[in-house]
Amino acid sequence: MTQQRACGRLLAMSQSTQTKRHENEIAPVSPARWRLRFSILSLMLLLAVVGLAISNWQISQKLIEAKEEVAQLRRTHHLLAPADPAKIQVLLQETNLAGEWQWRIALPAGDSYEVACQVGSMPQQGFPSQAQNCVSLPGGEEFLVTVRLQHAGEQKWETTIVGTLIHEMGFAFRRNRSLPIPDEDAWWMQYDRVQFPLAPRGELFKHPNQFGDRVFYFKNKGVFDVEQISFPSDKPVVLFEQRVLDYDEKGNPTEAKNPSDGMMIWLQRSEEEPENDRR
Repeated sequence: MTQQRACGRLLAMSQSTQTKRHENEIAPVSPARWRLRFSILSLMLLLAVVGLAISNWQISQKLIEAKEEVAQLRRTHHLLAPADPAKIQVLLQETNLAGEWQWRIALPAGDSYEVACQVGSMPQQGFPSQAQNCVSLPGGEEFLVTVRLQHAGEQKWETTIVGTLIHEMGFAFRRNRSLPIPDEDAWWMQYDRVQFPLAPRGELFKHPNQFGDRVFYFKNKGVFDVEQISFPSDKPVVLFEQRVLDYDEKGNPTEAKNPSDGMMIWLQRSEEEPENDRR
């Protein structure tokens, strides 16, 4: 009897121990343990977001620096920047030669254009009806345009227009044309004051300046800015214009009478097909 009771107690204790163990196994994790797990996941996610933000910021800074470097290189080497392809893009090029002017010009596709030059006998308003010298250039390309007015012998000057096609690998071909100019049409290139009888139309310069000298000045306009400029493709663009100014009886500069002395270089759409390449 005593042995049976002892076995019963052991069985009851075993069942109680198993019950408690089972309760412990199925008991929920304490809130403290959940909070610990949640904090670690949040920290890992936060670190990932911060790392991604820093990476994006670094990429943005590098992109900004690269764009600034490209812009600086374009300014240093006087290169055209990408812009509206439907407009004419013009950028002045530096040249230290007297009587030489140069621009980079990007032309819209679909039309032909021409660079024209007129020396002397210019209308007081607008453009000459027919230019003395011009060179046709196809649209959709970028050119280095050079215009020269230089002495070409005794009592003769010469205008030369050169349009050089620019490719990524360098210069491709050239179109050029030269035209002789009578000495009297370019007299203002030779003197800094009116010389008689060498200077034509001397009657225009009857009134001396405040120092008693018969000098002349110029009225200039055109593309002189070192920054790139955009122009509509359907209107002529004055690249360079220089007109001789006379003096009135009060010593004030005034424009010479028609026809005007000076020079004009301009770009306009051409009605004709481009000429054959002149290399």
